[in-house]
Amino acid sequence: YKGRGGHSYGAFGMPNPAHAMGRAIARLADIQVPVTPKTTFNVGTVTGGTSVNSVPIEVSMELDLRSESAKELAALDERMRAALRYGLEEEKKRWPESSAPLELVIESIG
Repeated sequence: YKGRGGHSYGAFGMPNPAHAMGRAIARLADIQVPVTPKTTFNVGTVTGGTSVNSVPIEVSMELDLRSESAKELAALDERMRAALRYGLEEEKKRWPESSAPLELVIESIG
């Protein structure tokens, strides 16, 4: 998630990339997957920000998705992407008066 960033006091009231990612992670955690075929997911790393009193410009996480079934893996991938977009849109809705940018970049790494 990428945004404008700024001082936590002066920039308050605009979309926060960390908050968007937090919303997405909460949504991801609620996803139910089948036991058979075995299908799993994990938020393995979370990074970003520079200090306690600054809105981060960028935050990121790495997700691990696995399944014994290509069909279930594809379905899980789509649900994960939907959860990531949900985090973005909900954070933007939280601050309707703000024109500060907030974007989501998804990169496949494996």
